[in-house]
Amino acid sequence: MYKVLSLIVFASLLSCSDDCSECEQKLNILMHSTSTPLDLPKSPVVEYGIDETVLTIEVTAENKYRLDGELYEYENLEPIIYNLIGTPELESETIKIEGHPQADYEAVFKLIAFCQVNNLSPVLVFTGE
Repeated sequence: MYKVLSLIVFASLLSCSDDCSECEQKLNILMHSTSTPLDLPKSPVVEYGIDETVLTIEVTAENKYRLDGELYEYENLEPIIYNLIGTPELESETIKIEGHPQADYEAVFKLIAFCQVNNLSPVLVFTGE
């Protein structure tokens, strides 16, 4: 398809080498009138469910961490998560991180880094609250 189009463009440029304005008009007509329809397959909507054994930690706008309704500083939260690794509460080895829009990225990245170091899977969720 592109080879044919290239030949047509080249031939039209060659045929109007004396008059540049005519050449520009032909080129504009050629470039704007040809379109290639795309027949793309529809992608199915996939819903990913969160397992009930996932530990959910919310990062608040004040950069605090909420776990089971309690607010923590990161330094106080880390030992709690260590103690939960291997328990039924963290059976799936997945931590759902709910980040508030006004939370600093650093607060969220601390949890992501913790997950990576401890072979846990972080799932990031944006909360629009």
